Amino acid sequence: MTNTGNGAKIVVENFSDALCCRSVIFLKRVCSTNIVAGNLAKRGRNSAVIAAEQYGGMGSHGRRWESDICGGLYMSLATCGVSRDISVQYSSIAAAVAVRRTVQRAAGIAATVKWPNDLLLNGRKLCGILSEAFWGKDGAEYLITGIGLNVNQRCGDFPPELRGTATSLLIECGEEFGIKALAYDIIKSVDEIFRELEERGAAGLIEEYSANCCTLGKRISVSDCGREIFRGMAEGLGADGSLIVRGADGNVEEFNFGEVTNSEIQ
Repeated sequence: MTNTGNGAKIVVENFSDALCCRSVIFLKRVCSTNIVAGNLAKRGRNSAVIAAEQYGGMGSHGRRWESDICGGLYMSLATCGVSRDISVQYSSIAAAVAVRRTVQRAAGIAATVKWPNDLLLNGRKLCGILSEAFWGKDGAEYLITGIGLNVNQRCGDFPPELRGTATSLLIECGEEFGIKALAYDIIKSVDEIFRELEERGAAGLIEEYSANCCTLGKRISVSDCGREIFRGMAEGLGADGSLIVRGADGNVEEFNFGEVTNSEIQ
């Protein structure tokens, strides 16, 4: 047992192979795994922080991530000494590809990716990802990548307002999955992808992400803080993971932020 810096007691395991070495930290209940991972990163520790429940989890655009129910995988990865080749955008894309690979290996089902940071099954949200960078004078001091994967929740476990839009591996496959095994597989996959980014660049990652991205080829609306800022056809991804959108007038814009909705079904 040790202390995270915010009072939460933790149990630590070490996970390492040829590609990665992280402290893997399990908590029963905590405010936010991102906060705990950030406290550890400030001490120079690469870690994966996993909680059975978190009561202050945050999703994209400042929304609350519903994670105060048991049955999900709530994990934050802290990566210190980040290469300049690994941006916040690449971190989110790497995590999405890693989770998708894990789900396919474990459950035999192919999730799709909604740009920039959601995984969907049958049109419903299975996983959300939130990456943050903390900068020093020479670049990013560390990255925090938060992953919320719905694993063993039943429909009634979700709040009423989410039951029509959220899903889990249990709902889709009819069987429960080992959360710890999924976590370790995701950790290994993320670190494999980070190594690939450093050694070979982002082209392979962008290609795999694009091939499984349900946003591409759709007419979409891009919003920021609830305000629509552009509408058009999502044509592809830039080399940095930005979304390329062509407007009705032929004007092309690239976005590395924003919330996307399918304008064809609005």
